[in-house]
Amino acid sequence: MTSCESQLTGTQRGYQALDEAGLDVTVKTLLNWLSDPEYNIRRSYRDVIHTAYENVAVVPAEPLPDTIKRGDFEISGWVTTGTDRRQRGTPDAAPLRIDGRRGHWDEIEDLWTAGELTDDKFEDHSIDDVIVEDIGEGSDGWTFDGSRYSVEVR
Repeated sequence: MTSCESQLTGTQRGYQALDEAGLDVTVKTLLNWLSDPEYNIRRSYRDVIHTAYENVAVVPAEPLPDTIKRGDFEISGWVTTGTDRRQRGTPDAAPLRIDGRRGHWDEIEDLWTAGELTDDKFEDHSIDDVIVEDIGEGSDGWTFDGSRYSVEVR
């Protein structure tokens, strides 16, 4: 795959553009495209990918909803700060609660608007610009090192 197509699979906005353009392939096919630059992609799929990329490039993203920027977040899953690692959102430990109103959303919103907000960038900025702004740095920063976690906005 070219870098243009991999950019489509790196953001939610890109995935949405692929879906709206009509791309319907299996996960296995998509993984082959991403991992093997010599993999033969059907012409019809190339046209769909091209259309999706053009749509992402010319259609501006909707702004982040105020319900996100002003929301209360409850994070469940493994949360670590320093040597304190615990599974949050269980009967033994409440979810990690974050007040989004205290966060600085400018960089997240800029990346979102540019179509460059990947999951990794969102996690990094959420920690630095939202979590730390609300509850502090923690004893050694915050990490979410489990294989799964959920975030609810209230």
